[in-house]
Amino acid sequence: MNTSSQNKEISVVGIIFTVIVTLGFIWAALQWLNRYNRPAQLTSEDMRANEIQAFKNLRRISQAQEKYKQTDRDGDGKKKYAKFFTHLWRCVNIQSEATTIKLIPKDIAFAVAPSFAIDGYYFINLYSRALSAKGQTRKLDYEKEWAVAAIPADPGNTGSLIFIADNSSDIFMKKYTEIPSYYPHDPHSNGWTKIESIKQLNYTP
Repeated sequence: MNTSSQNKEISVVGIIFTVIVTLGFIWAALQWLNRYNRPAQLTSEDMRANEIQAFKNLRRISQAQEKYKQTDRDGDGKKKYAKFFTHLWRCVNIQSEATTIKLIPKDIAFAVAPSFAIDGYYFINLYSRALSAKGQTRKLDYEKEWAVAAIPADPGNTGSLIFIADNSSDIFMKKYTEIPSYYPHDPHSNGWTKIESIKQLNYTP
């Protein structure tokens, strides 16, 4: 390859890199300008639609976890549940190599904070569960269990319920008053309601 061809390739790469960086700065600027903008006030029907979708998305995560555990995804010789639900879309092995497996859609996998919420909800991994309200907790053993919570991005506007899903295949909900200081090992005995169908999400906000 002659010097002229090399220079052309370098120039093309440089242009592409510049475009990517510029788009990144534009995106960051838009996020900064919109940082104080709250979403428009939703109706009770809108909130219920978000809550139904959060329930459905947790069921998708639950089903994906069961499929994930069928294979030693990270190559450590053990079949485990995903510690991070994002790994249900793309997991990482012990050599730090990423593999896209698409057990859940990318938009659910990236809904890890209010700014990345999908249908008004974001999801958090639970690494431990409370054995009592006194602060006693137990770390999860991912060879046997997992747990994820769904939280409204704008409480009282995008949703009025908090959900917990875990390896039991059950989903529990509770009226949002504040983000819980702990997530109980036994939700049913701690004021959470087990939800088995969408019909159970009918309520008066």
